[in-house]
Amino acid sequence: MSKAMIVNDSRLEARILSDMLKMMGFEVILSDEIQALGDMKRFEPDLVLVNYIMKTIRGDALIGMMKLLQPGTSAVLTSSSELIMESFRHRRVDAILRTPATQEQVRASIRQAEEHSGHNLMVS
Repeated sequence: MSKAMIVNDSRLEARILSDMLKMMGFEVILSDEIQALGDMKRFEPDLVLVNYIMKTIRGDALIGMMKLLQPGTSAVLTSSSELIMESFRHRRVDAILRTPATQEQVRASIRQAEEHSGHNLMVS
């Protein structure tokens, strides 16, 4: 079973994404921008979904730090705004998911992250 970590300061959005990922067969934990790096070390997720705008840090910067800790993790940047993927490649973002999202949109962003990172997350 693949493991996913969601870092999002919106509890509702995090819960919705968590439920979708669980339905796809992921083991999921929720985190926030303060605990994310520590949670990443303990949980060792295969996939992270990180919100772009949070209170203390931008999601792309956090993803950059996460990839230093665990380079093999696939990373999806989430946002309610429309973001352009090419703007975030330097931070090692593997895919972008515009929220709110349907389960199929979540699945598509995970597939895009798999293709970019070269890791199979076994999404059901």
